[in-house]
Amino acid sequence: MINEDYGTPRYYAEMFADFAADIQKGNPEYGDSLIEGFKIALQEWREYYQGQVEELDRVISKTNEEI
Repeated sequence: MINEDYGTPRYYAEMFADFAADIQKGNPEYGDSLIEGFKIALQEWREYYQGQVEELDRVISKTNEEI
């Protein structure tokens, strides 16, 4: 069952609060790592979806050739 709040600003605020809790004055590298980790995650998702689009294009091309 999907949470009724899924996709809402409140849902994401609660998720981000978990990350923000890791930010510590005595360990600034945690906040830096949080930012770098977010950038890495975005890039990896982008690469994944680009690969998916490339594969879809290949299948469409093959379908057009064979059907």
